Amino acid sequence: MRGEVLHYDEDQGFGFITGADGNRYTFTRENLRRETAMPNGTAVE
Repeated sequence: MRGEVLHYDEDQGFGFITGADGNRYTFTRENLRRETAMPNGTAVE
């Protein structure tokens, strides 16, 4: 899925993505392939 990070809360370990299809999705720390910060607006795949 391609999209953009809307919000990620490192303390809580979850966040929200707006997908390229316009829908909003949640994700968790376990879904991340990297351990770097996920600022709002980061492009994801």
